[in-house]
Amino acid sequence: MPDIDLTQLLSGVHIATGGTVALYDAQFRTVISHLASGEYCSFLHNTQDALERCLRSDMQAFHRVQQTGEEYLYVCPFGLSTALFPIHGGKRILGYLYFGGILVGEQGVERLERYVWEGLRISSDSAPLRRHVSKLQKADEARFAALCDMLRVVCAYIEQNDLLSTQEAGIGELTQQYILQNLQNRITLGKICLNLHCSKATLTESFRREYGMTVVQFMTQKRLERACSLLAQSKLSVRRVAEQCGFSGVEYFSGQFKKHYGIAPLAYRKQHAKGGE
Repeated sequence: MPDIDLTQLLSGVHIATGGTVALYDAQFRTVISHLASGEYCSFLHNTQDALERCLRSDMQAFHRVQQTGEEYLYVCPFGLSTALFPIHGGKRILGYLYFGGILVGEQGVERLERYVWEGLRISSDSAPLRRHVSKLQKADEARFAALCDMLRVVCAYIEQNDLLSTQEAGIGELTQQYILQNLQNRITLGKICLNLHCSKATLTESFRREYGMTVVQFMTQKRLERACSLLAQSKLSVRRVAEQCGFSGVEYFSGQFKKHYGIAPLAYRKQHAKGGE
């Protein structure tokens, strides 16, 4: 088997396509995830109804591919073109490659209005939503078809080189992987459950059992560790450090930092800065 990092492979595909590229195991749980640029989906997922609709749509797609053994191209509940590809290991399906987050076709924006503003009863003059829509990756039908061809080649490559391990990770381990891949983003238990397709009770109990701490405690710990590294090795402002580590605000970040390390972020930088200010 060639010495290839599967995470780097999918990261490259994500950069090349501009869309969301995610790898799921046979139980529909996220193994690797690279999200599309912009925050359209994250914005919608703040609404419980939207989160549940996304989860139902995902599960329907997974079960269809599981039953047919064939790829499935569809439009998600909020107007984005999506493709789900099976990854085979002999006669079994070892996992799934997901591709989405793309607004396709000339009628794409109008379709989004029908899916979102009517479906969720959000006012059509919602400035935040329109701002997120404007940042979506867009493609015509021919380009989307070409991108799907690329994903088919990636699936074949993964299959031929046996890059997808058949060893199943626990929910706690998959949660840890998701958090580490998304530290800079807003992470909620609901979003993790959506990615792992499990209940909050299962998530929290599994994580505490495997790691001896809560999901929030682990997430805060890793964000603070990353903040320490940025403070020591960069000249980013405290506000930018807070943003890149996924904290909701600079005040909250500073409070958490001082609580855990007994020192303010700027004071920590003065003690540990490499190369000076």
